[in-house]
Amino acid sequence: MQQGADPTVKNGFGETPLERAKYLMNLGRKNNYDALRFLA
Repeated sequence: MQQGADPTVKNGFGETPLERAKYLMNLGRKNNYDALRFLA
């Protein structure tokens, strides 16, 4: 991701970088939860 990119410009997914980051964070949290459950 470039520095100083316009946060309102949509990417190839039709999302803004902020929306994309939120999505990836949620994805990571879910994966961590699944991994913890698997290890428990």
